[in-house]
Amino acid sequence: MTGLRRPPVVDINTARADSFVGGGGAVARYEPNEATSALAYIDRAEQALEQASTIDVVKGIRDQAEALRLYARQAQRSFEIQNRCAEIKLMAERKAGLMLIEQDKNKGAAAPSEAREDIPRLKELGISYSQSSRWQAIAGIPSENFEQRLETLKRGKKEITSTEFLRLAKRLASPDNPRKDEGAVEEKISEEFRLATDALRKAIISARSSGWQETSRAAALALVKSLAALIRA
Repeated sequence: MTGLRRPPVVDINTARADSFVGGGGAVARYEPNEATSALAYIDRAEQALEQASTIDVVKGIRDQAEALRLYARQAQRSFEIQNRCAEIKLMAERKAGLMLIEQDKNKGAAAPSEAREDIPRLKELGISYSQSSRWQAIAGIPSENFEQRLETLKRGKKEITSTEFLRLAKRLASPDNPRKDEGAVEEKISEEFRLATDALRKAIISARSSGWQETSRAAALALVKSLAALIRA
């Protein structure tokens, strides 16, 4: 297709995740020009991310997931494939952020005479200060809040983006924020809406069976107004 970038070549070694970047061994290679190849990469990338124990490996998975997401979008692949790549990218950023936080703790714990030469600098890892800050912010989101927001996006078939979770991190960090979980609020609204529509359905059935008597009709109309108020809210 004219104008499309070349599909990224994705290397995943699930036997030893730390060989993902520049490693040897038995490496499965995928050129994701077909949906099945992309899904195969996604499954392997998830496994590799779970096993990864160094920041450079996690960043490598993150970068390749983003490359495949961009290609899938440009090639007009399914939204599901794009979002699964975006989810891996997000999870990798969160894991890298956690690693960076832990790395900073280790640096701070070392005595001046015990400088940790084995801890790589951001520049050596190919990570900018902006990326480090963003990933650590995502890592700082409590697990419950993170998982609920992610599930809400997936259930609603909405695009998963790092920006969305950076907004969540900012809201949770705000001193004026009551720290109520957004996902829990949406669940409550959804349940209230379900109960209201169910009550309206029963009221309409009752009104019809009574020949639309004044009392039954008034009850149904009252429920319609309540439902409309809930939708406006």
